[in-house]
This record gives sequence, structure tokens and C-alpha cells, in this order.
Amino acid sequence: MASKKRFYLLIDTSEYTGNFNRELCSYVFGAYCDAQDWVTALRESFQKETGKVGEDISESLHNFYDEHGETVCEIYKENCLKVFFDEDPTPFMDVIMERLKKFPKALAASWEFSPKRVKIKRVTLFSESSQDEVEWVKKVC
Repeated sequence: MASKKRFYLLIDTSEYTGNFNRELCSYVFGAYCDAQDWVTALRESFQKETGKVGEDISESLHNFYDEHGETVCEIYKENCLKVFFDEDPTPFMDVIMERLKKFPKALAASWEFSPKRVKIKRVTLFSESSQDEVEWVKKVC
């Protein structure tokens, strides 16, 4: 049986992504139903602003468990975040990129202790058919 191809966006930022990975995934992708109040507010903003397209983005995410519980992402080299998808997210890229551009301002306003100077530096799409086979798809920005 052939393994299913999975995709991930590698989001390169100016700050350590462990300080805001749940916030980013909630605001940009609609992830994390059970989280702190400010994270829930960011997810609700996603749902309100994206409608049906947002539902499709959320449904295409690859959910898995790590040492902290259910997630859709992993921290990669401190300032990068991998967000995983079961389907190619290219059809949603305009909405995703628009939300990534708005994210730093939304994060800064989300709660008192949130990082204030986060910048999204680069976004690249990859596909993987196994742990050993990763293929660059395209640089998004």
C-alpha cells in the first residue's frame, strides 16, 4: 500500500515560534478548539472572517499528538513553524497569506504578554510521502 502524501508549510519568523505557535495556528488556520481564552478569540476571529473557506482550511489540516497534546504544527529550528496538511493547501493560499500578513498585529493585540515584534519572513510549501522523502513544492513568499 502506498503511503499518503502529506504537505506542510514552513513559516519562517523573526521570533521563537514556541511563544506563539498556537496563536498563529488559531488565527491563520482555525486550529485549537480547546485553548486559552485569547487563543480561542483568535480562532473565533478566523471562523467569522473566513466562513466556508475557513472550514475547508481547517478540515485539510493534519492533526496529530505530541508531548503537549493535539496539534497541527511543530517548531522547527526555533524561528520556523511547520504546519501540516493532509491535502495540498494551494487552493487556500490567498486566504492563508492574507491572514499571515495580519497575524503580527492580531497577536500583539491578543493578550498582554504576547510577543509584539513578530514578523513573517518567508513561507514555503513542501510535500512529503515519507519521513525520508521531502519535496520542495514552491516558495509562497
